[in-house]
Amino acid sequence: SKHLNEFDNWTRLNTLVAVLSYFETYLSSVVSLAIESDLGLIYSIPKKIDGVMVLKHGVNSDYSFFDKSVLITKGTWQHRISNYQKLFGSVPNKLATSISDLEKMRKIRNNVAHAFGRDIDKTRARDTVEMLPIERLSEIRLQKYMEIIRKISKEIDNQLLTRHIGEFELIHFYHKNKDLLKRNQEIQDLDRKSTRLNSSHTDISRMPSSA
Repeated sequence: SKHLNEFDNWTRLNTLVAVLSYFETYLSSVVSLAIESDLGLIYSIPKKIDGVMVLKHGVNSDYSFFDKSVLITKGTWQHRISNYQKLFGSVPNKLATSISDLEKMRKIRNNVAHAFGRDIDKTRARDTVEMLPIERLSEIRLQKYMEIIRKISKEIDNQLLTRHIGEFELIHFYHKNKDLLKRNQEIQDLDRKSTRLNSSHTDISRMPSSA
């Protein structure tokens, strides 16, 4: 029926909104983590400033780099990818070749989130009196968009983990929580593993110099 078709379309639209929201949350987190691990990225000198040394010997207050990651999660995708290029030196192929589809997704998301699936500019016009049509999103197009996001996320993961993050998350977890943990054998093993991870730095996986 017509009403069922409308409901199915609205469900697909909201699914896309959720997927893109999760994607932007992921981008914000992984970009911030990469910078925290490899602080030289801020100054265009990657792998020159050890994030773990700041973690160990810096102030005890928490810090983040979400002000940097917001440059990659806001605005048009041309703008976001340009900032990604400036920060990391290169852009994953799937991200670079999907600008058109990413822009279409961004506009659909904005229309759904801010204008109930209708064109934002038209809905805000004061002389609009007719009921505007809702964006149509087929199941096939939704699946295509979801696959694009999946592939982009995988390529970003591979790039940032290999070149910048390495084992930083594990080391960060240890140093942030070691005072709360009991000094039993398991913690001693983790301590030794943290030291070993730092000393086993390789070219293919960025490892800080010490834990």
